[in-house]
Amino acid sequence: MPNSLVPKGRRVRVAVAIAVAIGAVYGLVVLEGWWARTTRQDAFRRLARRDFAGAQPGLARLLALHRGDGEAWFQLGLCESALGREPAARAAWDSVPIGSPFAGRAAVRRARQELASHRLAAAETYLLRAVDERGAHAVEAFETLVHLFKIEGRFREVRRLVNDWWEDYPNRISMVTELTQLDTPSAYAPAKAREALDRAGAAAPDDDRVWLGKANLAMRTGDLDQAGRWLEACERERPDDAAVGRARIALAEANRDAPAVRRAAARVAPGTLDPEELARLRAWLAAEANDQAAEGEALRALLAIRADDAPALERLAELEILAGRAAESARLRAHKAELDRARWRFDNLIFLTRAQDHGRELARLAESLGRSVEARICWKLVLDREPGDAEALQAIAQLDARARSATARRTSSPRCGPSLPVRRSKSRRNRVSSPGRSTIRARRYGSTTTRNRAGCGSSSIAG
Repeated sequence: MPNSLVPKGRRVRVAVAIAVAIGAVYGLVVLEGWWARTTRQDAFRRLARRDFAGAQPGLARLLALHRGDGEAWFQLGLCESALGREPAARAAWDSVPIGSPFAGRAAVRRARQELASHRLAAAETYLLRAVDERGAHAVEAFETLVHLFKIEGRFREVRRLVNDWWEDYPNRISMVTELTQLDTPSAYAPAKAREALDRAGAAAPDDDRVWLGKANLAMRTGDLDQAGRWLEACERERPDDAAVGRARIALAEANRDAPAVRRAAARVAPGTLDPEELARLRAWLAAEANDQAAEGEALRALLAIRADDAPALERLAELEILAGRAAESARLRAHKAELDRARWRFDNLIFLTRAQDHGRELARLAESLGRSVEARICWKLVLDREPGDAEALQAIAQLDARARSATARRTSSPRCGPSLPVRRSKSRRNRVSSPGRSTIRARRYGSTTTRNRAGCGSSSIAG
């Protein structure tokens, strides 16, 4: 109806009614905002006084209207946990939105709950959500993951974690100690691992990370049949899991089964195996095939990554003798003797009470041993004490340049292609391997307590 046909008084009344409605809605919004602010402030004041029983009702009322408030969910979880209501705390922490600044903190709290029930798999899932963040909760996630991985025999993943995390860890020298201990035969005492895994297995018999730990432990103690049975169970639960794939490759190597090694390697996703692991596998496959030329090439590639790998140096010296190059073999053995002396000195320094006082010597020794991460950490220790130190700055710049060059070579190398052909033979040789211990002071499961840097695809060793 045209406005001209509507009585003027009626138009005024409609306009007033609309204005009143809009004002009422606005007033309700303002009132709700005021109520939410005052309720939140009251709850947080009570939390500051550790009055969890008084804070809980206000947080619950607030979240009934504001479901996306990550901080309120996190604090509600703290209240419920403090009041002994762990299922309610679990539900609150699981309600923190993934993108919230409090998601990592909630994940660490949930991991603690799972570890209290000895559920390693669930705890790992939560810890991996928090480990890429920053703050005390991320440090706890890192430390706990390192400890869990060592219990489960996943030492290669410990190395990756430490390599990715050392710059953010408060105690840098402990990162060097950690990496050094990973190279010792007792990276984590089998008896200690067995105790933790048996306890977890009794509490959570369906936990496939406990199964994986038992599989790796069985391999370390020589019970390969038992390791195979546990791995079959792991594969049924997670057929494409990287940690399971790595363990399957290790078991195939231990059984001296080259076809099984190739099959296992073909199943793992590209980037799962780092360049050092790929070089070791190529050397192992070539040795199994009695292809000395390919084995020597793979060992040289390995030594370009880990210059102080004593078994690889020794085996390469043997191959040089077999090839009639006695002088080169003698040079390699002399070089190995030099590295042995440097390693002995490095190990003695790093386990001193005040190892950080020897940062410069440790950095030089690490460089001579080809340990680039350890060298970079130790040069950073020098800079912490002597900012602007010319030798340290130059050394770090050179290490960075070499790392960029190595990355470029791996990216463009034809070895990153689909396969590495290896001739098959019935002859067998000892494989080159390195075992994998810890000084990170963590909230440890079982006591009082990835960023994935991809190299070549793992398929590049599968013939």
